[in-house]
Amino acid sequence: MDRRNILILVLSILISPISSDFSSDLEKVTQVYNCDPYCTFSESEITSKTIALFPKDCYAVCGILVFNENTDIEKSEIETLFKGMTTLFGSLRVDPETHIFDFYCATCKFIMYLRNQIKFIPVGLSIVNNSKLTNIDFLENLFLSTDRLTNECTLSIENNSKLDVSDLCQDRKYKDIGDVEIQKTSFKNLSFLKNLKRILVKHGLTNEKVVLNIHDNSEMIRFGISSLTSVYDVLDGPFIMNLENLHSEFCLTFEEVQFFLENYVSFNKIHAKFCPGAESIMIGDMERRVCQFKNMKTLAKACIFIYGTVVIDSGDEEYVYKLESLETIFGSIVIKNTKLENLNFLEKLRFIASPMSSSFNEYYYEDGSHPDDKVLESFADTVLAIAYYLTPFQLVFSCVGFVFNLFHLVIVTRKTLRNHSIYVIMTGITVCDICVILTIFYYISIDFTGYFGDRMPSSYSDIIVALIAGMFHDCCRRLSTWLAVLMALVRLLIIKNPLKSNMGFLSTPSFAIKTILVVFMFCFMITLLIFGQYEFLDFGIYEIHYCDHLPSNYSVPYDWRLTSNTVFDDIRPKLQQTILFVDGTSKIIPAVILPILSILLIRCIQKAVKSRKSLSKGRTE
Repeated sequence: MDRRNILILVLSILISPISSDFSSDLEKVTQVYNCDPYCTFSESEITSKTIALFPKDCYAVCGILVFNENTDIEKSEIETLFKGMTTLFGSLRVDPETHIFDFYCATCKFIMYLRNQIKFIPVGLSIVNNSKLTNIDFLENLFLSTDRLTNECTLSIENNSKLDVSDLCQDRKYKDIGDVEIQKTSFKNLSFLKNLKRILVKHGLTNEKVVLNIHDNSEMIRFGISSLTSVYDVLDGPFIMNLENLHSEFCLTFEEVQFFLENYVSFNKIHAKFCPGAESIMIGDMERRVCQFKNMKTLAKACIFIYGTVVIDSGDEEYVYKLESLETIFGSIVIKNTKLENLNFLEKLRFIASPMSSSFNEYYYEDGSHPDDKVLESFADTVLAIAYYLTPFQLVFSCVGFVFNLFHLVIVTRKTLRNHSIYVIMTGITVCDICVILTIFYYISIDFTGYFGDRMPSSYSDIIVALIAGMFHDCCRRLSTWLAVLMALVRLLIIKNPLKSNMGFLSTPSFAIKTILVVFMFCFMITLLIFGQYEFLDFGIYEIHYCDHLPSNYSVPYDWRLTSNTVFDDIRPKLQQTILFVDGTSKIIPAVILPILSILLIRCIQKAVKSRKSLSKGRTE
């Protein structure tokens, strides 16, 4: 079963009142998951009267299941209620005062029963205000999943007076986790996460969510996760941290700052300074000196790391050779009043870290003053929402488009038409559109199998197919648009110059074929630029915990994925900027030119029609 299962269950144990607006919450659930009315439970609470209305013979049920003080059913009735059900779209809410809490939730047996019965749980787990809760051992094998709209997966355990979770921090070897928030604690550092190896998230480029949020911990003076080896977003989005309102002496070591820099971590806020006293930095197993900057004259030669404000002033030109090996500045750099002609001596400089500086987000979003981003953010949210709600119709649109394009291909490839360049180009456009639709069918099939939980981890061949499909989709979409521009341009030139013999080659099929090949190479080079930054990586053994068709604790010896190639790590920010610029420009230019050419073409056709009418009228007279 693929890890990318869509939202299955929002499981919440909440204090009364259960919901401020039950109808509104239920409406959101039914809209997001396109619920079948027959399999939707619309009642606001579970009682002996309402269970008669609970959907029967539905493996997937939509609803907000509320157990409260009015719940008057017994254990056996609960077990019967969920019989045959494996998926709940919505939420489960249990009032701590309900009597089922007494015989089920002292040790969360109720949730354990649901876990054994309902196979997929949950997107978010909230265990709040439960005075009788003593342990949460059921979390050991809990499977967390997300929905395709928000990709959110929140775990919240708060205000459970008898709950002792100290054992969760002992003898654990945490390696991979999701988002982390640590607030209002008395922790002095995060050394209790000493076995944490990696933090992986799946937010993407459009979701600027804080991944590691450490705030309002007044006694915290160190970061202290020494075992952390990598942090990244598997969808190549930003990895955002927040270090806010900590102890006034909170500081980061040079190793920690270098780690954040190497992993391209962004900060929402960073209330920290450099830890004092360090004169070296450990990079792997090697100890490197950190040069303390006083002035250029006394600075040591060949420093790779420098701490302080590097000032290059008048008269320092003869010493800039000392910076030729410089890679990281823990501080800042000022260049003023010099006669320098270039900055080639800084060609190896990769990072400048100044923790106390305000970030872009802190400066603009604290008061919402940024002139453009709020409008762009709102526009992006609207576009994403429209795209999401149109997803169920994508298969229908694709099928209709596929049929029409096949019919169109049969027409434009007729012998009488394929001798003209316009129809040859039109054939190319049609073939591109068919290829795009075929890749859409492929993506829909992937989503479809993932919905029913039948997908296995990707094999090497799966990744190859996915890469080819992605490249076809990207290249053919771009090629189709540029061929449309080419067709409009050629048609315009032919109509404007009907009597010029030197323009006759524009109508030949050979011209069209050669031009299509040139445009194809142009589009394919851009596609190579986009996809060339990735590599195939086997993440190793993949354990499958929840699948009816496989033995328990079944594992697959591979888990191939498409990841960013580490070869480009040193130039990744610049590479990403280049890719975004080239990709965006190649799409914006035809989007601007095509309407202009279309308008000019229409005007030329109108003029040609008028000329023919005038000529015909003159001959008649």
